[in-house]
This record gives sequence, structure tokens and C-alpha cells, in this order.
Amino acid sequence: MTTPRGDDQAPEPQPSSWQSYPPAGGYQPWGAPYAPQPPTQGNAIAAMVVGIVALVLACGYGVGLLGSPVAWWLGSTSIRQIDASGGRLGGRGLAQAGRILGIVGTVLLVLLVALVVLFILLAGTPLLGLG
Repeated sequence: MTTPRGDDQAPEPQPSSWQSYPPAGGYQPWGAPYAPQPPTQGNAIAAMVVGIVALVLACGYGVGLLGSPVAWWLGSTSIRQIDASGGRLGGRGLAQAGRILGIVGTVLLVLLVALVVLFILLAGTPLLGLG
């Protein structure tokens, strides 16, 4: 007997709707609790916030960059505390973001201070002998 497809094989049986399938890989079955997240270390949040605020306020004549060394310090100490906690504290990504923002802001602060000092030193000297 031939099937409508034209071949001599019987169609594969379809699974009935009452059969249960195992859950797809990577998903937890219904009702399985997720592992609780460790609490975020407070200085990690503070480091990121201070770093963002410092770089945003840098647009106002660089005054905001004064907070960048604080963000760098907060981020560094927070990373050390999170690593020493053995997994009891979270927020390492926040602390690392604050530390990186603090480093960037501190570098900009040093460049800005060097530029101001250079400007002050050159302000008192005549340029091209026109003074």
C-alpha cells in the first residue's frame, strides 16, 4: 500500500497529547526556587554613583572630577571586601564600574590640573616677543 506521499513507508506515529516531555535544557521545572542572590555591597553602589556623577559634572569646568579619586578608592576597597567575603557579598560589577570610572576621571583631573598650571605659567610670559 502506498501513502499519499508516494513512498512505501508508513508515517511515524505522532506522540499523544497526554505524554509528558522533560523540561527544555537550562530551564528549571515549575515550582523550583532560584538560589537567592547575595546582598550587594554598599560601597559598590556608592563607587558607581560617584564615578558617574563625577564624569557628568566634569562638563561644568571640571569641578565634578574632584569626586573621581573617591570613586576609585571606593571601588577598589569594595572589590577587596567582596573578594574577601567568599561569595557572601555581591556587586563586584558595580564596584568595578565605579573603579574604572574613577580611574578615567582621575586621569582627566590630572590632565586638567596640568593644563591649568601650564596656562598660568605661560600667562606671565610674552608670546612671540609681543608683550
